[in-house]
Amino acid sequence: MLKKFLNKKNLFITSVVVILAILLIYFSTKNKKIDYETHTITKGNIKNIISTSGKLKAVVTVDVGSQITGQISELLVDFNSPVKKNQLLARIDPRTFESQVRQAEANLSVAKANLKMQIATKERAKSELASSLANFENKKTSANEAKRVYNQNEELKNKGVVSDTRVLKFKSEFESLEAQMRSAKANYEAALANQKFFSAQVLNARAQISQKEALLEQSIIKLQYTFIRAPVSGIVIDRKVNLGQTVAASLNTPVLFTIAQNTKKMQVETNVDEADIGQIKLGQYVEFSVDAFQEKIFKGKVIQIRQTPTVVQNVVTYGVIVSVNNNSQTLLPGMTATVNIIISEIKNVILIPTRALSYKHEKSKRAKIRKHKENIERIKKNLTSSLNLNTAQMEKLNLLLKDQTKAIREINKSFGNEINKKERIEIEKKSFENKFISILNPKQVIKYKNIIKLKKNVQNVSGRVSILENNKSIHEKNIKYTETVTNFIILKSNNINPGEKVILGIKSQ
Repeated sequence: MLKKFLNKKNLFITSVVVILAILLIYFSTKNKKIDYETHTITKGNIKNIISTSGKLKAVVTVDVGSQITGQISELLVDFNSPVKKNQLLARIDPRTFESQVRQAEANLSVAKANLKMQIATKERAKSELASSLANFENKKTSANEAKRVYNQNEELKNKGVVSDTRVLKFKSEFESLEAQMRSAKANYEAALANQKFFSAQVLNARAQISQKEALLEQSIIKLQYTFIRAPVSGIVIDRKVNLGQTVAASLNTPVLFTIAQNTKKMQVETNVDEADIGQIKLGQYVEFSVDAFQEKIFKGKVIQIRQTPTVVQNVVTYGVIVSVNNNSQTLLPGMTATVNIIISEIKNVILIPTRALSYKHEKSKRAKIRKHKENIERIKKNLTSSLNLNTAQMEKLNLLLKDQTKAIREINKSFGNEINKKERIEIEKKSFENKFISILNPKQVIKYKNIIKLKKNVQNVSGRVSILENNKSIHEKNIKYTETVTNFIILKSNNINPGEKVILGIKSQ
């Protein structure tokens, strides 16, 4: 009996403790203040951008090479050395090329001496030609006179005036002189040939001189190539040789130095996807950052859109060149730049974080269901009237809307951040569109796609945000806004002012 009484007493005490605990939890929760995450609304600027990356380069970068093979005997500049145009950068050992110049000079002297000798020989041949010509003319005159005397005595013989002996004497003299004339003529022709030969020798000697002069000039040029000079003024950004190193000039000229002509004027060479290149225009402003100065934003301007495509793994891009002022010499060639090309910019507008649209203030379950049913009915009514749906299509539409509602409800109940849920809901809506299109005829499909397109082109969208006033009361406001590619929307209605606090969510305890 006593044991039974004690059990009842313990049960009573336990029940009292549980009731007190429930009441304590209830009142502590009821009086607990909710801590909201808010954002103070301000005015600002919204930029529509295309993001890409690229490399910083000097506007003009010149590779300095060597046109000859040899060993570096002098090295006069190093990395980051400022240089002027024609300044000596390095020297290739000149001894081999100096000896080639001396040899070419000696060969030229020999050729000039040979020319003088050939000219003297030509002059001697000329005088011999004149002498042989005079001798030939003399012998010719004598032979003609002897012929005349012979012919005269031949006539006198026929008349019986002179004897045969006398005629034979003059004939013999004539034949002798005629033979001498022929010999003199042969000597003259030989002297004439010699004179022409020695004239050709002189011409050949002159040609030899021209050839030796060209070889000398070539040797001098090669000697000058041992002086490696700066073709432009600028800064040495790369040195690829060391003192004593041998450079070999073959089909490809070896690069010894790289000079950036002017690092105060630089450019970013970037590539833009073919889907975005149509939005890029000359003169558009650009903002970019580099890893070395992550907190600093640099500015530039689009100066060139290259028309040659670059294809890498079936991805087509086009080169875009951005001009950059680098007066402070902060940026260095080769830095990787994260580039934002500003396509358009809206200034001095009221901005509200996109997250504010996702926060829904607590309502009764009945009010939420009623609101959802009203939205569903409005969608069915609009689609039915716009597309002229038949009874079967309306029934299928009802089923599709029920499935979509169920799927979105499950997504909202699931674990995950709001951004991930929003993406999954968008996928579900796209799935609904595809399924709905499958029950339409071709004409209805065209009309429905036009409705979707028109909806996407409408800039002003309706939504609702919650405003926290005096950190106490909450008022929901319907707004008109424009979506952007950023984390903010642009307010189009006039029912919210800068300085008001919009609720983004509830802070975790």
